[in-house]
Amino acid sequence: MTRSRSVVLLLGIGLVWVSSGNGNAQSTSSDSNAKQHVLYLNGSNSGQVLAATVGQQIQITLQTIGGGQYITPQISSPAIRFESTAFAEKPNPGGPRQIYRFRVASEGEAQISIPHEAKGTVTTPDGVVTPYKDPILPFLVTIRVQGQKP
Repeated sequence: MTRSRSVVLLLGIGLVWVSSGNGNAQSTSSDSNAKQHVLYLNGSNSGQVLAATVGQQIQITLQTIGGGQYITPQISSPAIRFESTAFAEKPNPGGPRQIYRFRVASEGEAQISIPHEAKGTVTTPDGVVTPYKDPILPFLVTIRVQGQKP
């Protein structure tokens, strides 16, 4: 009998603990001063439409396999500002990895296009030399910008 009372008592304490909010794994409060998360993108995000907020950073990492590299980004609107580009610290033997950094400046929508460039010539079997046509399409993403959350 004492054993069953102990089990009931422990269950009762557990229910009180959970109902007081201590057992809740999700937080519903938000800190308006919290750091905004960086929006990390890579080549697999090309063609997507994504959302961001004013002030947020966007980092795009692109990998080239073989010759060539990605060049200066083109942005369709002042809602997104280009900040910098760099090669990744750890080189990949397959080709360069480039990191592009942007900052969301204002509400609106912007397309970010990062063209790929491979230079050179190709000689056909019959000896005709033609400029090399780069088979890598530009990276393209659309960012819809909302104001900062209160």
